[in-house]
Amino acid sequence: MSNSKSAIKIFFEKHPIIKFITKVGIFSLLFLLIFDNILMPWYVSESEVEVPNLLNKSKLEAERILEERNLGYYIAGTHKTDAIPLNHIINQVPDPRSVVKEGRKIALYISGGETLVKVPELTGRSSTDAQLLAKKLGLTIGRVDTFASLNPRGTVVRQNLTPNTEVSKGTPIVIAISTGPEEETPLVEDLPENAEEIAKIPNLFGKSFNEAKKILEENNLVVGKISKLSSEDLLPNTVMDQHPAPDKAVKKGTPVDLVLVGL
Repeated sequence: MSNSKSAIKIFFEKHPIIKFITKVGIFSLLFLLIFDNILMPWYVSESEVEVPNLLNKSKLEAERILEERNLGYYIAGTHKTDAIPLNHIINQVPDPRSVVKEGRKIALYISGGETLVKVPELTGRSSTDAQLLAKKLGLTIGRVDTFASLNPRGTVVRQNLTPNTEVSKGTPIVIAISTGPEEETPLVEDLPENAEEIAKIPNLFGKSFNEAKKILEENNLVVGKISKLSSEDLLPNTVMDQHPAPDKAVKKGTPVDLVLVGL
């Protein structure tokens, strides 16, 4: 018997690869026996549970519901959304009504709250351009104050919200616009439109400079002072503002100051 053991030992010493393969085979066989007779019966015997619908529920409520069903969870991601309140569930994996083993962890995606927008820099823009930009960003212009200053008439000189701060969509911005220098244009009030030597100021907003000049000439008016402001929404040399304002009655030959979009 000892001779046979010695022979086997000598054989394996001479053939280490066969020895290694034999050991792997023995371990594999033991693993299969354990898996088939212990692990699989234990796994199959675990209770199954239906995944609840957690959408739109608060994180605390979802945690309570999962705990009642012997399920766990982890936060898989956070996303900004205007549709679902802060810290509420916007998605889950697996889907509701899926059947899983007890103890399974459910991936939850949480709302980070409403989308915020950055307050734009409105000072230096015309009041019209400020309103267009605010609307484009999902904000609104609230109260508009006016006061005299050396800035061109109709230019935004103050705003109540600091530029680049983040606010909710729809937040109103209070602005103050310049009334410009003292009124120098002699306005004519309460006179019939067809009275001699009287002209009505046309609305030139959005017109090119050449179009505005032509319209003024047709109404017996002339181009006055020209100033320029930047704009992200209007083409260069487009009229952003004017003085006097549209529909004012003035004497023929009155100059109309224009604010144009600069490059």
